[in-house]
Amino acid sequence: MVRPMAEEKGLSVRILPPARDHRLGYPVAVGRVLLNLTCNALKFTEQGFVEVVAQARVGSLVELSVRDTGNGIDPQALTRLYHPFRRTSGGRGVTLSGTGLGLSICRKLIKAMGSRLEVETRPGWGTRVYFELELQPATLS
Repeated sequence: MVRPMAEEKGLSVRILPPARDHRLGYPVAVGRVLLNLTCNALKFTEQGFVEVVAQARVGSLVELSVRDTGNGIDPQALTRLYHPFRRTSGGRGVTLSGTGLGLSICRKLIKAMGSRLEVETRPGWGTRVYFELELQPATLS
């Protein structure tokens, strides 16, 4: 779904799933969160790549992340990152911006699954948004 957006900007999308790892969990919610995070990463990246990674951790813990090679997030903007609406000055007075609405919803979904949405960002490196979930291994027959 995101490849056309990436191709239009000349970016590559890397998908790095764990080898032979099947888990039980929240496929719809996790899929929506990863799609939103990937679209955000593509939106704010002008060159390089966006990478979606799933890594098995200790026990049934799985870390899911989306990293981009954009400019990173301004430290002052981090405090407002999850606010669903922000006031911006427009041509006709004050308007409300929808920027951040997706992250606000992602944060709530991740919290409902028992985790937290974390952000790692540095100038010249980009941004990595990640979360860990307890997902039991599936038994395949």
